[in-house]
Amino acid sequence: MNEQLQEAQDHALEEFLVAIRDLAGFARQREIPAELRALVFDGSAGVYEQLDDVGAPARSFAVINPVEATAYINFGGGQAREGSAIPVPPRSALVMPIATPGHVMLGVDQTDLGEDEATIYRLRFHSVQPFFLGALG
Repeated sequence: MNEQLQEAQDHALEEFLVAIRDLAGFARQREIPAELRALVFDGSAGVYEQLDDVGAPARSFAVINPVEATAYINFGGGQAREGSAIPVPPRSALVMPIATPGHVMLGVDQTDLGEDEATIYRLRFHSVQPFFLGALG
């Protein structure tokens, strides 16, 4: 009986130590800063979409859209346009707590941008972030 109890305790301790190592790893990931990238869209050159190809997946994804054009995000490999992507309203920020693949298409509304130029910022987080959608001051 004591041998079975000892085996059960050893197994429980092993599971506990694995859980502690996992939690410590998650805590270290929270301290890694998000990867920031500026994407420039040039309407005069017909550049309304860009592939954000960093290779490594992210645990959360954010777009900061400081311009007067609607931005779009497509995680499925398709076009980042109205009707086929997630819209990010003009002058707003969107944070999504979803794991993303290494390839994400970002775009701006062609009609809104016209012949102008716009810079949209994306962040890839190594840890899960809470959902947020808000207007920029």
